[in-house]
Amino acid sequence: MEIEVFSKELQLFSGTIENLALRDSLKSLSIIQERELPILQWDEMRIAVPIKLRIELPSLGNYNDIDIRECEPLILVFSLNDYPAKAPIVFSDRLDFPKDKLAHLYIAQSGRPPAFCYVRGDSDEWYANKRIDDLVVRVRNWLRDAAVGNLTEDGGQFEPLRLEGYNGIVVYDYDKLANIIHEKMSGDLIVCITFTLYGALGFIDSSDISMMG
Repeated sequence: MEIEVFSKELQLFSGTIENLALRDSLKSLSIIQERELPILQWDEMRIAVPIKLRIELPSLGNYNDIDIRECEPLILVFSLNDYPAKAPIVFSDRLDFPKDKLAHLYIAQSGRPPAFCYVRGDSDEWYANKRIDDLVVRVRNWLRDAAVGNLTEDGGQFEPLRLEGYNGIVVYDYDKLANIIHEKMSGDLIVCITFTLYGALGFIDSSDISMMG
């Protein structure tokens, strides 16, 4: 059965890539993939490159039957002007990717597939001393970890939910949230939660919840 992919909805890029670093990385990516890769238009300032990665799956089956496949289609999105200072964004190209069962994903926007949070921290800083083949290895390992159940490494306490391009108001019950923190966290572990709440920043630890405007 043919996999339905998001990249079919994208148009071919008709412009000129003047960024020499980007051109070199696209050439390296074609060598890694052993084929010419289509260059697609993501938006006015970015291009998208669909690739496929072979994933090493566990011999006894995927963890919790999570639908990670031996060959995973992906989309790498590059900034035409700011690459490599701006790291590529990695999306699943599968419309049926099991985003509801996995951590370390950005919330999908505008009907687009979810992007991978492939490093803990700033991806631009991580990519600053890396090459495109390092990114391919990193994403392959991310998918392998998802298949074997090792994607979550924090003991199942709190998993980050990455939001990009969102703002709004967070409403919660103060006492209920405080009780959850007390039940989940040990006394010496601190969690920092940031969100848009009239410019507020909430710091949470196991003994107190305070708001700083």
